[in-house]
Formats: sequence, structure tokens, C-alpha cells
Amino acid sequence: MEILCAFAEALRSPDLLASVRLSPTAFFRNRHLTFPKLLTLKLSGLCGSIQQELDRFSANLQGSTDRQREVIAQAFSKARKGFSASVFRTLNTALLHV
Repeated sequence: MEILCAFAEALRSPDLLASVRLSPTAFFRNRHLTFPKLLTLKLSGLCGSIQQELDRFSANLQGSTDRQREVIAQAFSKARKGFSASVFRTLNTALLHV
């Protein structure tokens, strides 16, 4: 449980976002697909189409079994361009120290 709490805390860290943000406007506004949600989705091991995975992810977050369309694939593509891939190395290092 400690490792999951540390992971959740790391995902929400403003310092992490600031260190990997590629554009000053990326993840600045409060949208459905926030930085922590996007990273969680990327780390979940996407198996289907992006839109199917987004719908399933949204439904899971709301505790529903019915797929929810809150985010479209184009928004996901645009959002993932807003941060550096170094975020995964940074998260890995942080979790190894827990």
C-alpha cells in the first residue's frame, strides 16, 4: 500500500509536472484528461484502440461498467505531446526509492 500511495503522490506532484512540461500552457487548465490521469492511462498498458481505452478509463474512474466518452482520441494525442518522456524515468527512480 505504501508504494501505491507514493506513486499517487508522485503523479500529483507539481514539481514533476514542472520538470517534464514541454510547453508553458500544457496541463495548465483543469480538463478531464489531467496530467495524473494521462500518465495513469499511459502506464496501464493500452491494448485496444485509443478511443476504446479512453472510454473504458473514464468509466472506471466514475465507477461505472458502461463506457463513458469524456475525452476524444485527438485530445489524448495533443495532451501526450505536452510532456517529456523523461517523466517515466523520473517516476521509476522515485518508486525505486520507496
